[in-house]
Amino acid sequence: SEHYSDEYLSRLVRITYSEKLNGKQDVASQLLDYKKQDSNLISNCVKFNHTSILEHVNYTFMIEGASRSLLAQITRHRLFSFTSGSQHYIDYSKIGDFETPIELLNQPIEVQEKYQESLNVSMSYYKELINQGVDHSVARQVLPNAMRNNLIMSGNLREWCHFLNLRLCG
Repeated sequence: SEHYSDEYLSRLVRITYSEKLNGKQDVASQLLDYKKQDSNLISNCVKFNHTSILEHVNYTFMIEGASRSLLAQITRHRLFSFTSGSQHYIDYSKIGDFETPIELLNQPIEVQEKYQESLNVSMSYYKELINQGVDHSVARQVLPNAMRNNLIMSGNLREWCHFLNLRLCG
């Protein structure tokens, strides 16, 4: 497992700015002389958009309860790697759970009830199809996009910064 510290990133930066290309030992000894300046160096790299060093740092997150709608949007960011719970192999008739968009919470109760009713109807059709012998990999087609799922998402730090700048509100 790699330890991603300021020192690690600073070494990567210093390699890219090193004039010594004729031997690893020269570059390595040069790197050891710069520990005190590491955090300023990283800040300056980001400030001046020299962010390729961030591609060497990777993070993986598990997002619990992500809707299928979120999966459809988020997987457009192809520089990430994704693994999600499979509706093909998992029978959701006993574990089905749905996301309620925050925008619906401001709607009249009748609208919220209609939304929940439509989700329940979809789930009942799913269960009915399975009870009639339809494989869950086929029956899943009636499940709504609000179905919750787990998602594992991995990417490098540069891509995470780009993704968050695009997707965060404000």
